[in-house]
Amino acid sequence: MMKKIMTIVLSGIMMLSFMIMPIHASSSYQAQLYASVTDAGEVVDRIVIDFHSLKSLKGITKNSFTINAKSIVDFGVDKGNVYYDTNRTIEKVKKMGKKVILYLNQGEGSTLTWLTEQRNYPGKLIYTITLNHDLYSIKKEDVRFVIKKKIINEETSKFRSVKGHYGLNYQFYNANSRRLIVWFHGNGEGDIKGQTHNNVAQMLANRGTVGWATKEAQRTFKGANVMAFQVPDTWYNADSENLLEKAYKEIIFVAKKYRINKIMVSGASAGGYMSTRMIIRYPRLFDTGIIICPAIVNQVSNEDILTMKKAKTSIWLVQGETDASVDPEQSSKCMWSLLSEGQRVHQRTDRFGYTTYETANDRLKLTLYKTYDGKIKVYEDYNYDHRQEAVYYNDHWTWIYVMRNHPRSVKGISIFNWASRYMK
Repeated sequence: MMKKIMTIVLSGIMMLSFMIMPIHASSSYQAQLYASVTDAGEVVDRIVIDFHSLKSLKGITKNSFTINAKSIVDFGVDKGNVYYDTNRTIEKVKKMGKKVILYLNQGEGSTLTWLTEQRNYPGKLIYTITLNHDLYSIKKEDVRFVIKKKIINEETSKFRSVKGHYGLNYQFYNANSRRLIVWFHGNGEGDIKGQTHNNVAQMLANRGTVGWATKEAQRTFKGANVMAFQVPDTWYNADSENLLEKAYKEIIFVAKKYRINKIMVSGASAGGYMSTRMIIRYPRLFDTGIIICPAIVNQVSNEDILTMKKAKTSIWLVQGETDASVDPEQSSKCMWSLLSEGQRVHQRTDRFGYTTYETANDRLKLTLYKTYDGKIKVYEDYNYDHRQEAVYYNDHWTWIYVMRNHPRSVKGISIFNWASRYMK
C-alpha cells in the first residue's frame, strides 16, 4: 500500500476553510496557495501575497510571517480529527512587483490524510497567515490575510476528471495524440467501497499520474494521452467485480474516441498486479508495459504468468532488492525468471545503485534497486537551496525511480525512451 509520509499536500481541486473577519480594506491582503506533487505526494509549497496598496516591500523577509497549517480528516471513522497542526517552514521569499512569494519546505504540508481505512483521502485544510512586525504605518495587529479558496496546482490542472461509462472513473490528460498511457494506481489510492468517488487520490498521492504529462515524458513519447483510473475499492476485486472487463471497455471507448493506435500500460503495487492481469487477459491490447513492484503474490499463478510470453507487450519490471510490502522473490523476480527462461540474458550494474537484466531481443527487462536497511534512497531539494540531499523512503516506493525516468537498459537507454520505441 502506498502510505504517505507525514505532512505533505493540497490540490487545485480542494478547498481551504478559513475565517473572514471584519477589517479595513487598507489592511486586507489576498493570498493564493499553490501546490506541487512531490515524490511523496502533493504539498502546499508556495503562497503568493498581493500587497497591492503597500508603498514598498522593503523589510519583508521570511521571518516576517508565521504560516500555520492545520489538516482535518474529512472522511471515515476519524472524520473531524486533527491530522496535523503545525507552523510551516518558510525557506525563502521572492518579491515580484507588489507581490511576495513565500516558498514553503516541500517535506511538509500534505494535502492528503492517511485514513484508518487504509486509503489516502484529501484533508480539510485551514491555513492562517500572521504578520510578525509592523509594515510602515500599518500595525501588524491590523493586517489580515484573506486566503483564496481554490488552491492552484499547475500539473493536476492539466487533467480532467471523467466519470467512466462502464463503472471506472479516471483522470484524463488530452495530448491530442494517437498514443495512450494507462496508469493503474496502488491500493492506497482507491476509493472506499465506492462511497466517495473522489477520483483524485491517484493523482495526488505520488507522481504516477502527473509524471506522464510532464514536458520530458511528452517529448519522449512524442505526445501521449494519459488515463489514470481510480478503482471503486480495490484492484484485488478484479474478478468478483469484473474490473478487468470494465477497464478494457473504458480503454476501448477512449481509444475509439481519440483514434488511438498505440497503448502502454503501467502500474505500481496493486496497480502492478492489475497491469499484469490486464496483459494476461488482453494479450493483444498493449504495445508495451512498465510494471512496478507488482503485488501478485498469491494472486497470479505461474501458469498465467507464462501466458504473457504470447502477448505482444514488451515489459520492463522494476522493484527494490528488498520490499517490505511485496516480496521481490515472489513478484518481479518470479515473473522475470518465468518469462526469460531459455533466453540469452545480459545485465548491467549502474553506479547509481541498480542492476538491469534484459533478454537479447530487448523485449523483457528487470531493474532491481539497491535498498538501505529497508529504504530506497533518492535525492531531493525540498528547501530550495539548489543542493540535492539524500532522502530515504519505504523500499516499496520504487515507482519514484520510474517517474524520474531513472532506470537504464544495458545499453544505457532510459525506461521512457525504451517504452517509446514500441509506441511509434
